[in-house]
Amino acid sequence: MRQVCDQKARMTLPEFIIRNMELILSEWEKFARTIPAAEGMDTSALRDHAEKMLKAFAHDLVQYQSAEQQAAKSKGRAPPPLCKDDTAATSHGTDRFVEGFDLKALVSEYRALRATVTRLWTPEVCSEDRETQLSRFNEAIDQALHESVLRYSDEVSRARELFLGVIGHDLRTPLGAILLSAQYLLQSDGLSGEHIKATAMIHRSGTRIQKMLSDLLDVTRTRLGGGLPIAPKAMDVSRTAKHVAEEAHAFHPTHTVVFTATGDCRGTWDEIRVYQLLSNLVENAIRHGATEKPVKVEAVGKADEVQIAVHNDGVPILQSEMRRIFEPMKQAEDGSNRAEGLGLGLYIARAIATAHHGAIDVESTKERGTTFTVRLPHHARAVVAERRRVESGRRLSDGQLPA
Repeated sequence: MRQVCDQKARMTLPEFIIRNMELILSEWEKFARTIPAAEGMDTSALRDHAEKMLKAFAHDLVQYQSAEQQAAKSKGRAPPPLCKDDTAATSHGTDRFVEGFDLKALVSEYRALRATVTRLWTPEVCSEDRETQLSRFNEAIDQALHESVLRYSDEVSRARELFLGVIGHDLRTPLGAILLSAQYLLQSDGLSGEHIKATAMIHRSGTRIQKMLSDLLDVTRTRLGGGLPIAPKAMDVSRTAKHVAEEAHAFHPTHTVVFTATGDCRGTWDEIRVYQLLSNLVENAIRHGATEKPVKVEAVGKADEVQIAVHNDGVPILQSEMRRIFEPMKQAEDGSNRAEGLGLGLYIARAIATAHHGAIDVESTKERGTTFTVRLPHHARAVVAERRRVESGRRLSDGQLPA
């Protein structure tokens, strides 16, 4: 028995990887074919940089490693490669992003590779030799995964910037030209009745598209690039809420929108963003409320905050949907069959409230209807300034330059 064990012990993990390269790559390819994004890819694309990574693993396993180096690698802080070129793992992250793999699929490839090598090699070595080599192999896998995920994240960031650029300029510029042209035609005297109707439809549709693009831009910022930027200044939120109510009634003449205000509603907020927040809530109330019942907008100034409630009657939001209504691309189930747009309004409204260090609450019952209540502290500017001061102090303590 000891002789058999000695014979097995000679097959170290690095040797096993090199000698069984084709077998391991075949298993890698077989798993990659199960990923939906890999449909139609050939063997070369499926294997991608797997062989280079396996050779890098084998090389790493025979190198001396101190306890400090082991600890650093376990935390994803291995020293960078001596060459300035990309590693096989970083290149793999880039290629998988380009090929349409999502992050889960990328990670699953490494999980499958780890399991495959362990399963195939374990019977070839004695138990007393396994732990150390497997530990080193797992560290190498984790480091490669770390490099791939970082590069994949970089590619997502670049795609985000491209997306923001397309929405912010390449689409908005021609859309602006369409809206200005439609507005010019509406103000001219040479159009017949039918032509005026068609031009007005173009203008309304362009306005809706413009809002969708703005919503997409905001969602992209919040989901991929942090919170919404705000520029607080002194304003009276009751005036803004009244303007929103009047405009909503003008746009939906068959609906009644009632506005009331009490108390001191002055403070420091981003007026454009607050208008956007309230407009989204009122549009949502009109869309899902009962046509014969008025939508009520009420602003109440309190000692430390202003509360703006938007109320509608009609079919209540299902309790099972309450946790989902503020998610992007979601429409609450209320049986109205009047869902429009992209389902981004409530998500953006909450993001704006959060950017002002406020909040949105919702109550919805059959008896009392549905009410969204926005709570905004009076001095958003002071709150934002304090947050920036704290963040700047933290950066300085970390040896970074202030933003």
